[in-house]
Amino acid sequence: MSRDPSLGPGGPGHQDPEDPDDRGRDPVGHVRTTSAGAVVGFALAGLVLGRLVRPVSLRISGTAPTVSWLPVFALLFCAAFVGWVAWST
Repeated sequence: MSRDPSLGPGGPGHQDPEDPDDRGRDPVGHVRTTSAGAVVGFALAGLVLGRLVRPVSLRISGTAPTVSWLPVFALLFCAAFVGWVAWST
């Protein structure tokens, strides 16, 4: 925690409604959408790493990993829930 008095009691970005100097000033920081290039890059990296799991596993242990349907449906449910939350906000 910083002891800099210029940051104020709430830290950087804190606005005090009683302080006339703070009125109308934008808070520090911003949030922006994820670029299409980043989404495509992560999707391609996931595909490549996912395709490498079976050959690497075969080479290391001699057997391929098996996945039951429960994790598949759990992942599908989580993706649908995150998509619903993203759509509703």
